[in-house]
Amino acid sequence: MRVLLGVTGSAAAYKSVIISRLLYRRGIEHRVVMTPSALQFIRPLAFTGTSGVEVYTDEDFFERNLHIELARWADVLLVAPATMNFISKLALGIADNLLLATATAFQGRLILAPAMHTEMWNFQPFQENLRRLLHLGAEIVGPEEGELASGDVGMGRMSEPEAIVGRLVSGGGKRVLLVYGRTEEDIDDVRVITNRSSGRMGYEIHRALMSRGVAHTAVVAGCVDYLPSGVRTVRVRKTEDLLETLSRLLEEHDVLIMAVAVSDFLPEKSRGKMDRRRGEVKIHLRPNVDVLKRLGRSKGDRLFVGFALEEASSIEKRAVEKLREKGLDLIVANTLESMGRDRFTGMIIDRTGQVLARFEDAPKSEVARRLVDIILSV
Repeated sequence: MRVLLGVTGSAAAYKSVIISRLLYRRGIEHRVVMTPSALQFIRPLAFTGTSGVEVYTDEDFFERNLHIELARWADVLLVAPATMNFISKLALGIADNLLLATATAFQGRLILAPAMHTEMWNFQPFQENLRRLLHLGAEIVGPEEGELASGDVGMGRMSEPEAIVGRLVSGGGKRVLLVYGRTEEDIDDVRVITNRSSGRMGYEIHRALMSRGVAHTAVVAGCVDYLPSGVRTVRVRKTEDLLETLSRLLEEHDVLIMAVAVSDFLPEKSRGKMDRRRGEVKIHLRPNVDVLKRLGRSKGDRLFVGFALEEASSIEKRAVEKLREKGLDLIVANTLESMGRDRFTGMIIDRTGQVLARFEDAPKSEVARRLVDIILSV
């Protein structure tokens, strides 16, 4: 494997030297391309002195079509750190330095390790640019929450070199399809039936996947309180739309995590807006489509993770029944009190019915990290 390590202008640029050293220790052939702004933070000698690697800068830009030569030489282009400026320019097809020109010509595996301040990470036009690259097949490692160069604490800290190199050598690892939120069904043209799921559990799973550098697509159903960032995201509303979307996306992924609260019942919809002056109105409900059971027909060797919301008195029994009925590999069972809250009481159960972990009023972030650890170990 040949790796081209791109370094952009960020206070996290020192970590790229560590990445180069880790690649050197693993015997991975690599070269380094530094942007002009990266040279404001570190010098080429930092790489040549620790790894003996070739380093290119814009001074080499017009030598022998170097950007094409490098793009054809590399199997993987790893940009770490990847600044807001670099990511946005690449998404828009701007090639005004050697690294950007190489990236636009590159046809292999592209991995980005973002590093920026929280407000910059959350800037909507930037997120749209990032989604463009994700749709084109780019992978993202991080960022994480932590201390930033400004001294603030928040999202945007570049992942640690060990995690980035681990993602690189894993060959991309598992590709996860994460589904969360709540579906809603129309009662009439303005009213819906839904549930109280906030999407917090799914969002925490998204964060845990991001921190581990796991490539994933997020499908968010309904109006939720927590939206993902930095990943390919698809929004749906109704259960029928959810099934159609997942049926289309499933073949691209190795793991399905169904942390979504699907509306179990489908009302008989009235046309227009029901007028309360009509007095008492009866709504006829019928069972909705079972999304997981329908998707199970195309499961193959994929890992399916389901969720069960049950009464505390029968939570384990009902969860095991659901796990076997739907052919799941793992099920996360939680009590009714967990819905809409930041805390979780319940358990994770594997396909044999063994309880792998129990939680009592634990933060949902803790449950998410444990679940992701289990998924990655399978």
